[in-house]
Amino acid sequence: MGVNLSTEALAKASGRRPWIVLAAWLVVLAVAVVLIGAWLDDALTTEFKFTNVPESEQGFAVMEERFRDLRKANEVVIVRSEAIAVGDQSFEAIVNDVYGRIMALGDGVVEAGFNFYQTGDPSMVSGDGHSTIMSFVMAGSLGDATDNVVPLVDIVREADGRDGFRVLVVGDASVANETNAIAESDLAKGEAFAVPVALVILVLVLGMLLAEILPVILAVVSILLALGLTALLGQAMEVSFFVVNMVTMMGLAVGIDYSLFIVARYREERALGR
Repeated sequence: MGVNLSTEALAKASGRRPWIVLAAWLVVLAVAVVLIGAWLDDALTTEFKFTNVPESEQGFAVMEERFRDLRKANEVVIVRSEAIAVGDQSFEAIVNDVYGRIMALGDGVVEAGFNFYQTGDPSMVSGDGHSTIMSFVMAGSLGDATDNVVPLVDIVREADGRDGFRVLVVGDASVANETNAIAESDLAKGEAFAVPVALVILVLVLGMLLAEILPVILAVVSILLALGLTALLGQAMEVSFFVVNMVTMMGLAVGIDYSLFIVARYREERALGR
């Protein structure tokens, strides 16, 4: 005799054994929370990769084979003064100070670096002679560099504005790190705004505060389960960090939306005396 896994059969079985079903869901939810805490961070990546192998990727593969460290994350630090030229000793002093502090982070963070006063390369100086750049190669993969670039950015921010000098940084790792921070900030703002608005709308639609709890609970559960599955999937393949934003927004929207159908249908049946 086959097992009936239709939605009707599952609904009836759940109705007959509500506490067992609730206990099972709590166990699954607990496992999802554990997976999120243990594996989610490692499962996410800021790198963007093609899912196929276009000609550009084939070209990069050839260059990586022939040129070592082609895809290392690079950071460029810019030093500028409106009043002082690059040839001035005070300009050289601040460049050497920032350069020395960044290189002091160690080869586990910065693999290599150079500046104009070392190379004498005129292409590292702006046309007006008031700006110069320093170039740094970050250690490890882009993911490693994204995490390790934070102290480098801190050094740049501390130096910016000192004695009238502007000190700025741009590069693969710093942009990825900033993108992560913006995404997390936007997600927090979205949740802070979306959840209260959703609660108000649910009160207006359902007409009572208690009835709105179920849609919110289902939305939160769906988000946690999806993130738990993402953490598990991430052990086999890399997943974009944007998935957290996507899962949260979709969980709130779709979870609340479809659970409203459940609540509405339940209330219809109750209204008919069932």
